Amino acid sequence: MKIVLIRITCLVFVLNTTHALANYTTNNERAKEIKSSLIQDNDYSINSNVLNSYSQPKVVKYLVGDDISIEDIQEAMESVATEEGIRSVGMLPLSEMVELQTGEKQRFLKIYQYISPRDSVTLSNYNSEFSALLPIRIALSEDKNGRLWLYSIDTDSIFRSEKTMNPEVDKLLSTLKSTINAIMNAGATGNF
Repeated sequence: MKIVLIRITCLVFVLNTTHALANYTTNNERAKEIKSSLIQDNDYSINSNVLNSYSQPKVVKYLVGDDISIEDIQEAMESVATEEGIRSVGMLPLSEMVELQTGEKQRFLKIYQYISPRDSVTLSNYNSEFSALLPIRIALSEDKNGRLWLYSIDTDSIFRSEKTMNPEVDKLLSTLKSTINAIMNAGATGNF
């Protein structure tokens, strides 16, 4: 079991490194060769019938209204998550952590994590590669101009747009996208 976890961790590291390399050097042919080599040398493969390439994930973003406080954002997101039947499983107050470590003021950055245990197990039973995307993360980030934004990965950019040939999985993926958008919209508007 320990070896499997180590291999999974290594796979995630390789995929994240590959993703970062592709993002920072988009037009660099050598980077594309290295990326291809890393993926080919890996013993594990991504099921291309289910997942899109990790090198091109898209982000969904919502600009938070100027008059909405961080507390209002959090309350609205929690309320909608509960209403939608998805659990909050943690928050990572990254800017606060760095401020404590460095003593320097940071722009606000906090990651909120959500999961629906039953749906997550269903998706992982269909294809265990889904588990690498859990829990769902939404970032609340302050930009250089002091505006707050909510960011999350666009599920359509990760999962192929065609049907999985499993109606239950297709419905769960559609519901997941709607739920993430509902949570982010509530946070951005303060309405719930």
